[in-house]
Amino acid sequence: MSYRCLALELAPSILVGSCKPGIVDTEMQTEMRQATETAFPKVSYFKKLKMEKDKVFDPSKHTKPHVPSREHLDTPENVAHFVWWLIHDTTAEEYPSQDWDIRDPLLAARWVKWE
Repeated sequence: MSYRCLALELAPSILVGSCKPGIVDTEMQTEMRQATETAFPKVSYFKKLKMEKDKVFDPSKHTKPHVPSREHLDTPENVAHFVWWLIHDTTAEEYPSQDWDIRDPLLAARWVKWE
């Protein structure tokens, strides 16, 4: 919600928006999954997300942008495509108007396309 305050303060010379990329399989995720339950009580949840991704995700079949599942981690490449679309294909009025969620199925028709 703070992005809306910033958007109002900095408009029209600077556009401020917000996006929800979901949980992404990054080096930080790798480090988090090495933690103990005591140090990080949700570690088993993140381990499960990684395990599900490894079970169902075939990189050769997921080369195109896609709406990620809530059941497993997303790839940095998919998130990059979403953010690229968000910055390049939304209007100056539209971009700061909402918190853009990569998993929103209504947005899929707009950004899930191979260019």
